Amino acid sequence: MKRLVGALISLLLFSAAALAAETPKVAIEAEAPKAGLDETMNITVSISGGRPEGEPRIEGIEHFEILGTSAGEQVSIVNMNISSTKTYSYTVRPKKAGEKIQLRARVAVNGEKYLSNTFEVETVQSGGGHARRQQPPGFFNQPLFPPQMFGGGRKPQKGDFILNARISQARVYAGQEVVYTLAFYRGAELFANINFQPPETKGFWTEVPPEDQRYSSSAAKLAGRQYELTESRIMLYPLTPGTVNIPPGAVRFQPNPMEPPITIRSNELTLTVLPLPENGKPQNYSGLVGQFSIKAEAPKTAMSGKPLTLTVSVTGIGNLYAIPKPLEPSLEGFERYEPESKDNFVRTAKGSQGNRTFSYVLVPQKEGKLTIGPFSLNAFNPQTGKYETFSSAPVEVEVAAGGLPSAPAPSAPPAQPSATDQTPIYEHPAFLAVGIAIVIALMAAGVYLQRRNQIQRDQQRRKPAREEAEERLKKAKDSLAAGDPGAFYAELEQAIRQYIAQRFDLAAVSVTQEELAKKPGTEKAVAVLRTCVSARYAPADTPPNAEQMRIALDEAIAAIAEMEK
Repeated sequence: MKRLVGALISLLLFSAAALAAETPKVAIEAEAPKAGLDETMNITVSISGGRPEGEPRIEGIEHFEILGTSAGEQVSIVNMNISSTKTYSYTVRPKKAGEKIQLRARVAVNGEKYLSNTFEVETVQSGGGHARRQQPPGFFNQPLFPPQMFGGGRKPQKGDFILNARISQARVYAGQEVVYTLAFYRGAELFANINFQPPETKGFWTEVPPEDQRYSSSAAKLAGRQYELTESRIMLYPLTPGTVNIPPGAVRFQPNPMEPPITIRSNELTLTVLPLPENGKPQNYSGLVGQFSIKAEAPKTAMSGKPLTLTVSVTGIGNLYAIPKPLEPSLEGFERYEPESKDNFVRTAKGSQGNRTFSYVLVPQKEGKLTIGPFSLNAFNPQTGKYETFSSAPVEVEVAAGGLPSAPAPSAPPAQPSATDQTPIYEHPAFLAVGIAIVIALMAAGVYLQRRNQIQRDQQRRKPAREEAEERLKKAKDSLAAGDPGAFYAELEQAIRQYIAQRFDLAAVSVTQEELAKKPGTEKAVAVLRTCVSARYAPADTPPNAEQMRIALDEAIAAIAEMEK
């Protein structure tokens, strides 16, 4: 009886602690609403009510050069309640003037994904007067070192600094990866950091690698002169066929403390994008372009009713971001749960390679030898010019019977009643009944609060999702007015995909149309995506007309309105 009472009291305390737990909150702010190109400012993300799983992802920070980062944590204890706030700070400088940048942070806390508020920063040419003006190092704004240490304090000469742009291939298929590289040759010393500014591209999906994979440095000789070479690369994926001009990239730097910052631009490039062939195209084409393989692994033995982990890895070279969940076999004899995915990508000057691994939790429902059938996926191989379907080998699992229930303990002799009833109050049946009622009430309240928090999170996601969709639709309207079908359908597709990604907390580029169709209220959205894909891969001699584009735009607006309900 005392064990039961102890368990009951523990459950009461646990339930009360769970209800007292704070809902995670994510906030972002910048120290000023304006920033000039000659100024630096701090962007701060604070996370309270839970421990973040990794650093936050900040939408819009790609418009800034990151000069430094730091992180800290503040823990406070008040009335036996422990609370902590994790803070991430970024010192940044804008890359381009005349922009209104919407900053928003996304982070996983306690297994759930959360979005912050939106903070707008306007970038101006110079002298915004709101952020900190960048000063040269030293005491009292005087150089700490003589200018002779930075190119002798002389003005830059012709040939001191050269910026070239190149692409890995000049002729590709729609969706095929293109490595865009800015090569900066330095023949003199620099005073300030190099700020690479990739070109603003339309009609591409762009992937920016992590810093350790984005930059490389080496010595190089050009036209007989020795240089220090620094390269910056990004990955481009053309969305529509045709001839595409890639505008110049740029690099910004300060040669010495006596000279203002300098911006130099690269050459312009031309890319020929071929349409994917219709001949041999699978009806359930995944959208992958590259060379891929698939492998499934699971333990050779398991027990009935006990979970096991099945891993399915898709490995390849190409547009890795677009790897969807493979087509699954029936998995007869197993109870199946939705998989989690993990990426291991490496980006080099030769392109992207790596794998996306899907982890399934399976629970065998019967004994004997069970076979997990092959998982499959298809892709277009640009090396052969053909569509290919690849499958994993079947996996066999020997399932044994689950553990037997333990034998009941021998019953103790019946207790002899005492002469007087001196039972403590906490052992009376009435006390236990009241305690159980309190536990049930607390559990019901917990379910209610969890549901309310889920509704709040859904509402929190909807607003920014709608705002981004409206911005994309506005760009699509501009492309319609300019008579640019390629850019129009690219923006329209991204408007739908980004809205669905934020509305349903999915990965925008890794979900197939069949996967999206399972979500409530997405029928019109899936139809718009199919229209966009058909238009993008249409032959160049039969482009969509303006009326078709207007209809597609109206359908996209209606699709988003349907998902808002």
